[in-house]
Amino acid sequence: MRRRRAASEPRRPVYGISRIVQTCILAHLYYWHCGVAALRLALARGALPVPAKILVVDDQQFVRRTLRSLLTQQSHWKVYEAENGKVALERIQKEKPHVAVLDIVMPEMGGIEAAYEIRRFAPETKIVLISSYYTSEEAAHLARLFGDGHFIEKSRSGKELIPAINRLLPEESQAH
Repeated sequence: MRRRRAASEPRRPVYGISRIVQTCILAHLYYWHCGVAALRLALARGALPVPAKILVVDDQQFVRRTLRSLLTQQSHWKVYEAENGKVALERIQKEKPHVAVLDIVMPEMGGIEAAYEIRRFAPETKIVLISSYYTSEEAAHLARLFGDGHFIEKSRSGKELIPAINRLLPEESQAH
């Protein structure tokens, strides 16, 4: 039978750790657990922004990097890149982005073909088409057929891309 420790008798350290260190570890674990629980509760209630995932697909690296730098200025957007439609389909399966920004004219698989495939296997991914080759009317028609009705000329993408993406995202993921 275990002997009960007298009140005046000092406590023995558990596993060679002093009582003060034990208390600090327990306090740290408790506050960490409470912080995680509070974060989960806030996310469940929609109090925190849900990071939006944006995929930029263009065959020109300069355009991809420019759009990426523009979009990453939004505090809670994660931006991914792909150089053509085939790579975009792989990234969409892996990352599950909210919005895909597709160039219409690309080698291997263009934006229209990619948009058609995205509609088939990832209908929750919204699509914005961009191009510098098509006229606004032609591209707007293609955007209505294969995308979510959003077309932006590359020359105007700096001004119009963020508002177009915001219209496609849930409110908690929008840029402010």
